Amino acid sequence: MTQPGSTPLKNGMHERFAQTLAADSGLSQVEAYCRAARPSVPVTKGRQVSASRTAARDDVRDRLSFLKRERADARQQASEPVTRESIHALLEEVTSALMDASRAASAAGADGIAQQLHKVIVVHAGRQNRAATRAPEEAKDRTSYDPAPALARLEWCSCDA
Repeated sequence: MTQPGSTPLKNGMHERFAQTLAADSGLSQVEAYCRAARPSVPVTKGRQVSASRTAARDDVRDRLSFLKRERADARQQASEPVTRESIHALLEEVTSALMDASRAASAAGADGIAQQLHKVIVVHAGRQNRAATRAPEEAKDRTSYDPAPALARLEWCSCDA
């Protein structure tokens, strides 16, 4: 027996809708519905109702849950082990991004934002220093975590968008 939602939906528009929502692109139901249907038509009250009705369909909910679980599994399998070096590299990237944002704010004349970013950089530097001195050689192996039970408890919102 196949899992609910494991086969593509027969209605192509419903399948595109589920694929768009499952892509974690940050789109609302209405925006995903508009992209799946005809993107050239603007969002209207009728499209909001249609998006809500489509999302509430059992077959669409099952397909969306399946796609989200599948994407979570793929992300988990693709993840690298967390090491001291990977943590340090990530913190360096954050430092660089904060510094760039601070410089951009100063150049744009947004002195208040630049000052706030300087405060964040100071706090971040302290965290970076603590991470460098306290991080274990090999962090806890996260590849053994199974997100399926948590994802199974999630229910798709069928409220009006």
